[in-house]
Amino acid sequence: MDLYGLPVPQVSTQARAAIDDLLTVRLGAPRGLLSIAGDVRLATDEGTIHAVLSQRLLDEVTAAARAVSAGDDAAMRKALDRFAALVTAAPADQVDPDVATDLLASTGVIAAGPRTYEAEAAQLLGAACLRTDHTGYTGSGFVACLKTKDSGLRFTAAVAADGDYTVRIRYANAMGNTRTMTLSSGSSSLVLQLPTLANWDTWSENTVTFPIAAGDAVTLVFAATDNGNVNVDTVTLEPDLGVVTGA
Repeated sequence: MDLYGLPVPQVSTQARAAIDDLLTVRLGAPRGLLSIAGDVRLATDEGTIHAVLSQRLLDEVTAAARAVSAGDDAAMRKALDRFAALVTAAPADQVDPDVATDLLASTGVIAAGPRTYEAEAAQLLGAACLRTDHTGYTGSGFVACLKTKDSGLRFTAAVAADGDYTVRIRYANAMGNTRTMTLSSGSSSLVLQLPTLANWDTWSENTVTFPIAAGDAVTLVFAATDNGNVNVDTVTLEPDLGVVTGA
């Protein structure tokens, strides 16, 4: 973050790009708040954000990242609100309108926090059915009958920006062994390992990091290599902040 905030005379565009490449090899591509900082700096280098506005925006992203590291979500959201206010109030000669739209979408996703989808409200696939015959579920029921290939559920994720998301699947499995289901969105897919639980009234969460593009459908399905046969209560999406927390 300090690197992105330094004036160009101190760290040239070429040097910063080289350092970014090295960090990506070591740590993976920047995500969440760090990705937004990179977008601001890139737009500055390309002349689509005025340098003075860029520095103010980077200051707010830095404040948000430090708040996340300290476990202070309220302070993070206040910093992102100030970021959004700066972008919204800036005249067109200080920030390109398309760049402004993208930045507001990215920060809006993070500020909104996690979103939970009730499985029973999703589109049911194959032989999937709705049930209420076990306790402990949320909402009006849960999705069951995931016993045959291609049965599952699909919903359109309400995400305004592409990125990595923490996906939490609340499920029940009393089959006595680990069951698998496949999570997919766009061209990405991931086989979920869902360990057995005490009984069908016991629920647990399976948590993974998964890339989702804005507007793409998210599918959880009994795929060709899965063994399925679980119940699904909710699916929660939370944007990856890309920052180490103090938790």
